Amino acid sequence: MTWPTHFFRNCSAFAAFTLLVWGSLINCDREYQHIWRSREADVSLVPVFWDWCTPACNASPQIFPVTHDSYRVNVIVITGPLAGARVRRSACAWWYGSQVFSFVFLAFVLEMLLSLRLYALYGKNRSIGVLLVWMISTGIVMAIVCGVRSVRGVHFESTCVAKDMLYEGVYNGMFAFVRHSFIWMMTMRRRNIGRLGDSSRAPVVRLMLRDGAWIFAVFSAMLTTVTPYCVLLPVVAQTLIPWSHSLVSVLTCRLILNMQQLHTLTHGSTPQLTTNIDFGSDSYSSHDSARHILVPSGGPGASSRDH
Repeated sequence: MTWPTHFFRNCSAFAAFTLLVWGSLINCDREYQHIWRSREADVSLVPVFWDWCTPACNASPQIFPVTHDSYRVNVIVITGPLAGARVRRSACAWWYGSQVFSFVFLAFVLEMLLSLRLYALYGKNRSIGVLLVWMISTGIVMAIVCGVRSVRGVHFESTCVAKDMLYEGVYNGMFAFVRHSFIWMMTMRRRNIGRLGDSSRAPVVRLMLRDGAWIFAVFSAMLTTVTPYCVLLPVVAQTLIPWSHSLVSVLTCRLILNMQQLHTLTHGSTPQLTTNIDFGSDSYSSHDSARHILVPSGGPGASSRDH
């Protein structure tokens, strides 16, 4: 018995969706404690948005009953147009494009959060801010251009399985790896910041290093896995796209929830998320650092004074 190619794509999508649901369920208690009970409706609600946005972006979870007499797979896709056995190329391109650009959006938000943390870690240094803005902006433009070229040029089988070599994914993956490597290396350069002065700064720095290490490791694994397949086996690369959605969603939620939890445990009040981390002040403690870590109160040129 030989299973059709799209059967494995459907199984991969369903498994990735299961991972997303599992991640949402295990974070329910933390979400309620650190998000829903919060008095402020700001970026703290990003994890909640992610829990509901990503299943919509991940438009490939499918139900596939197998008929044993013919070993055919009857695919019912939640997006509707892909429910038939033979699908028009326009419908395939729409589905494929939605997958690509929704992942670009999810990855962009995660990179923004990591960049803002790094920007705060360096005392809102103007040069660091300008460099981060340039890297992210260039990455977005490059991702959009490569995505459009990929959607326009890719050819599909009758079941919406891509059969072209996606060189655009290689270019995107290489530049994304450079960006994440830069953010991780710059974060590692500040690993001793909690030891040089007040030891109360150490928890937030350790948290940034731990979360940064996990995100860098997962992203590196995704890029080194997906990128070669974009050229060698585009069919396999397409089956990995739903996993990218789910993993980025889980990482983004945990990134914010960890910072919220750190502040609640050390200070016990609702955090106000900005980039005002003054690591040069001896009177600044870890719970204050946890409060001011994610969202900028000004641009890269803003001053680093405390509010």
